[in-house]
Amino acid sequence: MSFQYELQQTKKTTSIRSSCTIHRSLWYVLDYSTGSLVDQYKMLRIELEGYQKGLGDRATTIVVNKIDLVPENCLENECHSLAKLFPNFPVFPVSAEKRIGLERLLVHLRERHDQGN
Repeated sequence: MSFQYELQQTKKTTSIRSSCTIHRSLWYVLDYSTGSLVDQYKMLRIELEGYQKGLGDRATTIVVNKIDLVPENCLENECHSLAKLFPNFPVFPVSAEKRIGLERLLVHLRERHDQGN
């Protein structure tokens, strides 16, 4: 298992972007608090393609962190909306801080690992 981590600093903000490669799978970890998830995903794909052509074509899982920022009464609708943003990929809304959604994500990780993806 390898983990690619990038810290990008600007004058206004510091953002963390990461993707985890397990066998032949890519895990895009997107930050719910920083704006357009689709733009974050596209930026990471561009970076991966720049690193190695075709790398972004691997099996993909989308992890949306900081889902705890969504009001509880809106959480179910927001989860459906997130799945619609990325209809071709499994999407996992999680909160690493509050440990929301992690069990489901870990089950998926294990299944992918067992499949060799």
